[in-house]
Amino acid sequence: MAFIRTGASTLMIMFTTSGHSRTTKRRNGGARSTPDVSGLIWIDFWRTTNMGGPLEHMPLALCDPTSVEAEDVVPVGMTGIAPDNRQSRHLSLRFNARQRWYYYPGMTTDELLAFKLAEFWKTPTPFRNCFHSAFPHADTPEGAEKRQSCEHRVAVLVLAD
Repeated sequence: MAFIRTGASTLMIMFTTSGHSRTTKRRNGGARSTPDVSGLIWIDFWRTTNMGGPLEHMPLALCDPTSVEAEDVVPVGMTGIAPDNRQSRHLSLRFNARQRWYYYPGMTTDELLAFKLAEFWKTPTPFRNCFHSAFPHADTPEGAEKRQSCEHRVAVLVLAD
């Protein structure tokens, strides 16, 4: 991994917190109120697709969750993502020079990033979501192939002991 810092004032996280808990309740009959479930962990699998060479245009950056302060997190509503133009709730991240951002340089289509996107527990725990965003790298060559990527998110229910 390589260290980077972007000059952007806001980076967007690519998941919803309240939407996921609603989805969890619908899909498993109410995980939050189920005594045998103690938490939920989301794992994100991200890779480039259909590219002729290594990724140079708009690589994916991950923020070290331990470097995010509570004041950095900004709730936002977005339209155009959810069906029927419904507003979906997301979290954005305000720039803070103490945040630590990393990326994987020159990623190829046969490589995969797997990272813990978020975790939710019945008992209070520190906020440790992994904010991530594409960013314009200063060393991107002129005419670099445009990024094509995909991600898959997996929810893991953690059973109580």
